[in-house]
Amino acid sequence: MSRRRFLRLGAGLGAALRLKWITVGAAALLLAVSGLIALGLGSEFVPKLGEGALAVQPARIPSIGITTSVEMQRTLEAKLREEFPDEIASVF
Repeated sequence: MSRRRFLRLGAGLGAALRLKWITVGAAALLLAVSGLIALGLGSEFVPKLGEGALAVQPARIPSIGITTSVEMQRTLEAKLREEFPDEIASVF
């Protein structure tokens, strides 16, 4: 590290230590903003559902064959329609 860079780093650290309440406040504000952003992470991948809508995404092992997967999906849809005939208008 060059001497000039070291001196600038030392000056910045000295200022942060002198203004410790501002430094702590800025860190707390940054943490709060990061927390608010983190709450929204992943929500862009969840579909917006209408009232009464339900999204079912069954998990399967990666090595399952496509024919077995389709058969399992059809079985699941049939059981759901059988169990909740009045509630399910469509499955797609």
